[in-house]
Amino acid sequence: MKTFLLMVLVIIMTTQISEAQTNEDLFLEAREKAFSEDYEGSINLLRTLQKSEPGNTDYGIFLARVYSWNKNYQAAFDILENLLQKGPLLKEALEVMTTTQLWAGNHSEALRYSNQGIEAFGDLNFKIQKARALFYLERRKEAQIILSEILKTDPDNDTALELYTEIVQKKKHVISASYTNTSFSSPAISPWHSAWLFYKTDLGKLPVLVKYNFGSIYDRKGSQLEAEAYPKIGKSGYIQLNAGIGLNKQVFPEFKAGAEYYHTLNERFEISGGGRILGFETRNVFLFTGQVSYNMGKNFNLTYRPYAALADDSWSLTHSLSFALSNPLKENIWKLDLQYGSVPYEYITETAFSSLETFRIGLQHQWRVSGQVLLRPVLMYENEEYLPSEYRNRFNVQLITTVRF
Repeated sequence: MKTFLLMVLVIIMTTQISEAQTNEDLFLEAREKAFSEDYEGSINLLRTLQKSEPGNTDYGIFLARVYSWNKNYQAAFDILENLLQKGPLLKEALEVMTTTQLWAGNHSEALRYSNQGIEAFGDLNFKIQKARALFYLERRKEAQIILSEILKTDPDNDTALELYTEIVQKKKHVISASYTNTSFSSPAISPWHSAWLFYKTDLGKLPVLVKYNFGSIYDRKGSQLEAEAYPKIGKSGYIQLNAGIGLNKQVFPEFKAGAEYYHTLNERFEISGGGRILGFETRNVFLFTGQVSYNMGKNFNLTYRPYAALADDSWSLTHSLSFALSNPLKENIWKLDLQYGSVPYEYITETAFSSLETFRIGLQHQWRVSGQVLLRPVLMYENEEYLPSEYRNRFNVQLITTVRF
């Protein structure tokens, strides 16, 4: 009799172990199907598993995830609401519910569930989800405050940084100011000064910019007023349109106009091409330019831009090469610029168009002082040919300050 009972017990245990192994294998298969976007196949397997083990919350939560990935949000809500009502409160189920409400566009509901998660668990992810819900509810200032608090204690939290950057970049108004001091040696001459101030905003969906330029070179002073617009062309391109007038004719051209088309080919390449006309009192200058930009990965960008200038039937050519290392989440940029040719670095004056050549090397760095303020100092050294076979040193020191509001 004892032998018989032992055999029955062994058979029962073997059956249970076999069934558990089968369910585990099915769950792994369901996950693989979901991650390969075979959502229907995954859902069918998970339903079978739920029938086999109705009390297994892992199956239910993952089934809700797959429903949400398949955009069947109501089916996900039904499962999650049932799990959340049973108690004790399941953290993972609440996280999936909050995320699914966001995906479904139910931002007020997402805010309610994220508040519930913060109260129950004090979890960082629920705070980020709350900030995201507030952002979508156009309560950006509240969202920014929450994210700022998170980043004080966890400055490298990529999820919080990404959302914070998205919020501050949504500011509709931008003011930027720049001052450049240009000094010379061997031989030395009086420093040049230039400055600009621009205001940028959106007219509907069209970004527009108004810019005031001031320049003081030699014994001449001049100013210029410009306007720019950036209409989108399709999904992968936009045009930069520019027009300007000289408020006096000492430094800048009487008028200028230009256009350049930018097109993103893929994740790696962006190209552009365009030109502009500069109308001076005694002649017109035509400037043709474009660029090829290559993303080398790890936020490292290589850009080549040529400039070809035509003045008085004479051509001059400049080559520009830049290497940029950026952190898009922190809006942090380091950039090395190399140039060779005759087109000036900062602004274009009539006297600058000649066959004399200049080599330039510059370094610039941008960082975010706060959500509203960006600083970018620029240093550039130039070895320029100011007379045939006569060279001098030029030092450009520039500071750009940008404020968003």
